Amino acid sequence: RFGRVIVTSKDGDKNMLRAEIWKELRLLDGLIQNMTVFHDEEYFTYQDICAKWMTECFQNDILNLDYIIED
Repeated sequence: RFGRVIVTSKDGDKNMLRAEIWKELRLLDGLIQNMTVFHDEEYFTYQDICAKWMTECFQNDILNLDYIIED
């Protein structure tokens, strides 16, 4: 199973392929991956509950496009 986070730009511009947006998306991804949740008397980290391929958490490779997005 996969979870999804849907984001929109704060300024309402539908073009999300902008450097400033990409920086914020990277920040959001980092926040999500460093999150800890307490549920039913137990703590869970992203690593505990992420979607996995073999033993590794699935990576959001689209975020690697930041190297081609210009300011």
